Amino acid sequence: MLGEEYYELSSVNIFPPKAQASGRVVEPATLATFDLGEELVWTATEGGWLSAFLSPSMERYCCVRAHNQRVVDMRPLAGGGVLSASSDSVRVHGTGGLSLLSFSDESGDITCCELEQQFGAILGRASTKLTYFDLHRGVVAGFVDVGCSTSVMKSRGPLLVCGTQNGDVILRDHRTGLRAEHTLPACAGPVASLDVHSDLLVSCGWSERQGQMMYDNLVKVYDIRVGARALTHIPFQGPASLQFHPKFSSTLLVMSNSGVFILTDVQDGGLHAQTYTVTPSTMPGVELRMQAAVEAL
Repeated sequence: MLGEEYYELSSVNIFPPKAQASGRVVEPATLATFDLGEELVWTATEGGWLSAFLSPSMERYCCVRAHNQRVVDMRPLAGGGVLSASSDSVRVHGTGGLSLLSFSDESGDITCCELEQQFGAILGRASTKLTYFDLHRGVVAGFVDVGCSTSVMKSRGPLLVCGTQNGDVILRDHRTGLRAEHTLPACAGPVASLDVHSDLLVSCGWSERQGQMMYDNLVKVYDIRVGARALTHIPFQGPASLQFHPKFSSTLLVMSNSGVFILTDVQDGGLHAQTYTVTPSTMPGVELRMQAAVEAL
């Protein structure tokens, strides 16, 4: 896998032309993900716009103003469409941009979301609660007080892996009401990104240097087969977004917000890595699709 070369297929300005024509300031992208039902790439912006583009040509398919604020998280739905969340709202849109669900959150402290089998979704918050959200009825189905804020989440089977604002990565179990099974001190500041594939967990985050919060220069790798133990650290300048290749379980894509990313094998500690640079230099994140090994950056 690491011997393959990646090259640019297409690029596009994701900010909607109709918004630009009305005089709105161009907003940076925050997220990108692939549709699970159609050959589409969904993108989100700082001001709440969602757009879908045909993949890989990146012709604009639809665009909607989904939120009034920054889209903090986005998940593709089985059969097509996308779940998106801002700090104070949750929306579901079909592949053509049709609004299927709209929910306003009074607390206004949503930080992330993840799909869940029983109700449909879990919402992470800046408060100490995780929220079960019923995607079928569009209502909050319940809360769990977990004692800490949550900045990012990923599911793997019965596990919900949560990165916290205080730098811990917590492995929670859906079967025990999201009780914390293991806690890993990952970084000094908030956890910025994490991913889980097979028995491997990776994380990156923030720390304070010279009075400022900056990205750590390490990606941390853990084995979660029995408990959770640290395997290795991969050095990288300012990792901001992580994603495992969906087919090759130890191949990891690491992206910095400066536009540099590497493709590396975590089992050799990142000794053999392919480095790429994408322009423009500020990148929101990365999404890898197995079928054609296409990345959305």
